[in-house]
Amino acid sequence: MEALIAQARTQFDQILSYVLGNAQNQQLNEVEKGVFYALLKLGMTLLLVFFQQKGIGYKGKIHVDKEGTRRSHHSTKRREYLSIFGRVSIPRACYWTKGCHEICPLDAELNLPSTEHSYVLQEWSAALGSEEPYEKAAHFLENILKMPLWASTVEIVMHKACVDIPKFYEKRQGPDAGTEKEIIVATGDGKGIVMRKDQLEKKVAKKRLRKMRKRGERIKKKVNEKNEKPGKKKMSTVIGVYTIAAHERTVEDFLSRGKKEEKRPRPCNKVVQATLEGKESAFQRLKEEVTKRDPKKEKQGVALVDGEHKLRQLMKKYLPWFLIILENGKNHMRYDIYLKRGYPVGSGVVEGACKNLVKDRMEQCGMRWTIAGAEAVLGMRSIQINGMTSDYWQYHIAQEKQRLYGNFIENETMKLAA
Repeated sequence: MEALIAQARTQFDQILSYVLGNAQNQQLNEVEKGVFYALLKLGMTLLLVFFQQKGIGYKGKIHVDKEGTRRSHHSTKRREYLSIFGRVSIPRACYWTKGCHEICPLDAELNLPSTEHSYVLQEWSAALGSEEPYEKAAHFLENILKMPLWASTVEIVMHKACVDIPKFYEKRQGPDAGTEKEIIVATGDGKGIVMRKDQLEKKVAKKRLRKMRKRGERIKKKVNEKNEKPGKKKMSTVIGVYTIAAHERTVEDFLSRGKKEEKRPRPCNKVVQATLEGKESAFQRLKEEVTKRDPKKEKQGVALVDGEHKLRQLMKKYLPWFLIILENGKNHMRYDIYLKRGYPVGSGVVEGACKNLVKDRMEQCGMRWTIAGAEAVLGMRSIQINGMTSDYWQYHIAQEKQRLYGNFIENETMKLAA
């Protein structure tokens, strides 16, 4: 311990000496890099100091978990941990009894993740993987942190990180009522995603397939899910909810808005999501978000969708009290009345979500997706676009702790996960 503390002090003195000395003859960008990489080394030393101070989690000869199961101290085992400062090997006291799985109390105290990658590294990987191809994300982190990372690592992180997104949206608190406006808008649209061939084909027994080949073109309708062509697109459903202030204008004002400056109200507390789980699932999420924002149905509800009949039907099913605008049928196209009442009539929010949330990430050159992979990216990307990254990771990490250690961690530690 004392040696590590002395090493940390020496490293800090070296950084300070560099800033006061050699750095004075360098350009600013060189100084920034020099200080940053020196701080990474100092961070590793301080992390080792932390682990030594923490100990190995020894609880005596016998450990009793919250269920009353008694385990004897068995051995000390090491676990690899990849932090943003580098790789660390963590020694932990292990307890075991016949018929029960082995536990390490230190794992629960530290809330170690299920993989070797730290939660900080996972969060950074997921943020980059939401924006760029996995290979580029891994390469960027590798260049910054000076340690090897693989594209497969980012992909695995994305798949694991997205598991709590539906529950997070369901349980999160809505925005402050004081920041909301008088009209609540729900909107939905579809956006295709190019899938891998095996993700759209339905498995068919060979014997049955031989019989079907004799029927010629009828095979396509039997083999492919929902008559979709192999390797082609699968439709994602994009939804959005926001509030907006009323903005009264005439049809003439609306048509001439491009010719003169117009101060239009902006959407407030916008939340967008996208999923491949189907329209019903998407609209259930839409209803949950609307209910969270307007539980007593006090606001004027407006639904903006295109001419797809299924979207109109789902809006009527899940939000029957909403006024539907921009659909086929004259009953939903009374723009003169809508504009006079100050209702929004443009579907720019959901169209923008189709582009920003789906197209910009999912349609990059040569990309073909699995359903699980696309769902992971759509989920993590929505969290990032909605500005909920910090809140989500706090929730996800707490959920992971409960899943990993909830069955045997001590009551005192349980309180920390709540």
